[in-house]
Amino acid sequence: MELATHSTGIEPLFRLTDPYLSAHVHPAARSVLEQAGRSDLLGHVMIHGRLPRDSGLPASLVVVLATATQIAPSGHLAMAAAVQTCVDEAVSKTVNLPATARAIDVYHIYLSAWELACKGITVYVEGSRQAQPKAL
Repeated sequence: MELATHSTGIEPLFRLTDPYLSAHVHPAARSVLEQAGRSDLLGHVMIHGRLPRDSGLPASLVVVLATATQIAPSGHLAMAAAVQTCVDEAVSKTVNLPATARAIDVYHIYLSAWELACKGITVYVEGSRQAQPKAL
């Protein structure tokens, strides 16, 4: 199952739907669900922008279809570190945190990024801006 149809660079999708037309499931996510024989999940994805917690999909597909807010900070950092080794300049990568994140959490992310030799990292705490991507 291929997800290379559309790319957001190294950033995971924030939603599995178009940010302006929630009824339009991302073509790659639609393809994966259809190939897995789980078109029945498209309705939930259209409404919520993500898979249901109990999707019944194999773990390998749940991981592929995880949205930015469903990925642990360590996963975001691992992606940035892996790509950074292949790039001379800095890599732009965001670590998404819930609104409950504390200053010490942000500190540990920046420290971990430095220890992993990342040249740059961005931390976004949900709700920290007046205008933000649609929350899930």
